[in-house]
Amino acid sequence: MLLTQKTHQAIMGEIEEYISKQIPEVQGIIKTIRNLILKDFPKLKEQISWNCLCFKDKNIILSLSPEEGYVRIDFHYGLELEDPESLLQGEVEKLKHIKVADLSLLHREQLNKWIEESIKLNK
Repeated sequence: MLLTQKTHQAIMGEIEEYISKQIPEVQGIIKTIRNLILKDFPKLKEQISWNCLCFKDKNIILSLSPEEGYVRIDFHYGLELEDPESLLQGEVEKLKHIKVADLSLLHREQLNKWIEESIKLNK
């Protein structure tokens, strides 16, 4: 019998290895954002795709992309998200993002609103 899906343990190992290979200044940012997302949205699944840590409901809705000095949070339905303060950046198809270099500046409430909207758009 062939297994078509990785085990949860294998995926977690792959994610931990992925995070450990990032530059030290962004490892803590990735871990913190990941933990916030998993705490507030425990039904989301994780995977590594496109050299990013991705979170999916039915499909991928957001991803964490490590960059030098910051982590980019890409919202895969970004153009459709409410953004009255124009915090989202980017012009790639549907994708919009925010950059997080300082966790004290992360707007958790706004992040959660965008994730909730993304989940609804993903249905």
